[in-house]
Formats: sequence, structure tokens, C-alpha cells
Amino acid sequence: MERKITGLETVGKGRKRVYINDEPSFLLYDSELRNLGLKEDSEMTPQREVDIKVVLVKRARLRCMNILTKMDKTTWQLRRKLEEGEYPEDVIEDAIEYVRSFHYIDDLRYAQNYIESRSGSKSRRMIERELAAKGVDSEVIRQAFEEAQPVDATAQILRWMEKKHVDPQQADRRDWDKFFRFLLNKGYSWNDIRSAIPTNFD
Repeated sequence: MERKITGLETVGKGRKRVYINDEPSFLLYDSELRNLGLKEDSEMTPQREVDIKVVLVKRARLRCMNILTKMDKTTWQLRRKLEEGEYPEDVIEDAIEYVRSFHYIDDLRYAQNYIESRSGSKSRRMIERELAAKGVDSEVIRQAFEEAQPVDATAQILRWMEKKHVDPQQADRRDWDKFFRFLLNKGYSWNDIRSAIPTNFD
């Protein structure tokens, strides 16, 4: 079946969404369209397909590099950024593999750094939830925790007690219940809480 450009939709300043056979396919800048000689009703010849992919691959790789220069990302986060830019799937995979080949992305390293920077104030369960929300695989999270310093839940809970001004000599049942709910919401287990704060409340 013949492939041709059936529409060019303006998206923001200086960019167009290119429709091929009435299907949205990718975004190109106006300058790229001019350089490639593309306009509505242009036939998508094999050479044009190659030329377009070269442009998109180069731009996607640079996009990844720019993103990672500003802040470390997980593979999933980086893929989402490229999807927002409406890059084709094969171009996204190429860009991901490109930066991975230089170890610019490494989910295990990301998880290890994340654990190290937050283990002083967050429970393991909370960190696990946050890493999972960033698209880190559960097996990678498990491995990262195995290689990290153990999270001292008792020390964290005692710091939270001090920060929340919970005085063990003055706190009543209502105070403890409120504080325990706070800790549970932070991801600490009931066993961690009771080990750190033994009370007479059942």
C-alpha cells in the first residue's frame, strides 16, 4: 500500500505532527520538514523513510542526553519522556539502547543511589513503593537493597518521634495512636514500630 503524508498539524511553535495515511506518526520541526522536502501529499519513498528515521534517531538520542545531563532517570522515566515527544517506538528503543551502552542509564545504580539518599528518613517499604512508581523492576529493587546498607527503622522512628515532639513520658493513648498511624502511612511495619516504641498499649 502506498504511504504518503496526508496531514501536517501544528503542535506548539515550529513543530508539526506528521500524518501518514491519516495516522499520526511523529513530530518534525518546520526546519526538518524543509530540509527533507516534505509537505502534504509527499510520497513516503524508501529513501525518505530512511532520511526521516536518521533525523528522529539523532534528535531522540540528543534528547536523552539532555534529560540525563540535568537529572538521573530510570529507563521507564526516560521512555515516558520520549513517548511524550511522540517518537516512534523503534526510535525510542534505539535511543534507550544508545544511552544504556554508555551506562548513562542504569536502573540498579539509580535504585542504589535513591536508597542511599533516602534511607536516613524513609522506611524500606516507602522507598520500594517510590522506586516501583518510577518504573524500577522489583528484582532490581531487591538487588539494590541487598547491596545497600541496612535501613535502621528503629533509628528512623526515634528521629520521627523527636521531630513530631512525641514525649514518651507525656503521651497518652490518643497521642500514640496518632503517631502510629503517621508511621504506618510512612511505610513502617507494625513490628518495626513496636520494636522501636514499646508501650503498654495493645
